[in-house]
Amino acid sequence: MKTNYIYRNTLLVLALAATVLLTGCYKMQQSWDYKQHVIDPHTNKTAWAFIKSRGTNGFPDTLLSLMERGIRYAGIDTAEYEKSDRTYILLQNAAVRGGVDAYFSHYQIDDVDNLGLPIQRPANSWEEYPVEQVKNYFLWLILQGEYTYDNVGSNNMNVKTLMPPGADPANPESVMGIRNYPGPQSTDLRNTQLYLNAYLNAPRPIKVVTGGFINTNGPAHMVATAPW
Repeated sequence: MKTNYIYRNTLLVLALAATVLLTGCYKMQQSWDYKQHVIDPHTNKTAWAFIKSRGTNGFPDTLLSLMERGIRYAGIDTAEYEKSDRTYILLQNAAVRGGVDAYFSHYQIDDVDNLGLPIQRPANSWEEYPVEQVKNYFLWLILQGEYTYDNVGSNNMNVKTLMPPGADPANPESVMGIRNYPGPQSTDLRNTQLYLNAYLNAPRPIKVVTGGFINTNGPAHMVATAPW
């Protein structure tokens, strides 16, 4: 009899536990109203104010600090980042000083090792480059006209930049390619993606990691690898 009593009570405890678990699962699985929320892309700043807000003394981060330092070293009039009808390509710190895809790693510096033998190494700062080289590079990152997700198609567009024509022999027209894949014809614009220099047989197309910032004077797109 005692054995049967223990058995019956064990079954009762297990039944109660199962009821509690099922009730909990039911509560966890109850439906809820999902409300889609799109982050406001407007910065309410000029492009230059936005760069500074995330630059050397930025808040809440300094993601663009190396870009700000490069602009200042190049001697570019910061008013160029406050003019309208332009598109600004922003370099995250990783695009300047990161892995093999960073500017400092790609454009290496001539130096000597401990034995006095000639070597090439990644740069440690913008100041190791000629001012004109840095200036032309940053001018190339300013596109003439406003280009963003809603007006860039799936075919590569060669867009004029502020870099003077002929400054780069490899790019005599001083253009930058931009495309939107799959483009504004897509039924779901959340799945489109901007690319830079993604033309046919391009050696190195660059994916925009954070695009569509709407500054008061034109859109901006951020990259984590350096275009060239």
